[in-house]
Amino acid sequence: MEESRVLLQRDGLGGLFTVLRQGVYHLTSVQGYTGIRRDRYIKPNDGSFPNTYPQSANSYGRHHGYVSLFDFESPTEEQCFLQRSKWEGFFTRHKPATVLIRFNRGQLASELISYECAIKEVGFRMMKIPHVEVWYPKPIPFSYATGLVLITPTKPIRFEIFDSDEEGLQRFERKLEAASELNIQGDTESKLASFLRSVTRDKHS
Repeated sequence: MEESRVLLQRDGLGGLFTVLRQGVYHLTSVQGYTGIRRDRYIKPNDGSFPNTYPQSANSYGRHHGYVSLFDFESPTEEQCFLQRSKWEGFFTRHKPATVLIRFNRGQLASELISYECAIKEVGFRMMKIPHVEVWYPKPIPFSYATGLVLITPTKPIRFEIFDSDEEGLQRFERKLEAASELNIQGDTESKLASFLRSVTRDKHS
């Protein structure tokens, strides 16, 4: 437990983990977010989107046509930390940024499929992240979103939280556009520092 806590703090994920403990989240790339805004729904990956990992093709969500979500709110902290190695890489996977779309768990609860239900159905076949992954059986309207998180894959990571109202979405999409103009992996330190300073300035404006 303590080792996981220290490692999360080192990588900048400690603060993000605290945020994740409220609500459920859909994780996507910049390209994925653009498609969601265009369609106005979060749709399951039917194979037309790139796989985040090779084993995603054999995932429980893909097999059933479900939308995959992260739920760090329901499990205990110990359950979350015990599975840290299985989920932490998702939050720094995408370049130039990872997008999290937050939902109120109560709004989806009546149809959410828990890890425990998935185990009862298919056992340990098919890829599932124990305890922290849940699924929704149909497309989720973007209008249900209660907030967004923009994660830049620096070391340690940086993240910023946005409301899902009109003003919040405008701020988020300005930041997203700025992040998209940067090649985080090969970017010069000065450009990255400038971008991060703009995030800080915007927080206080």
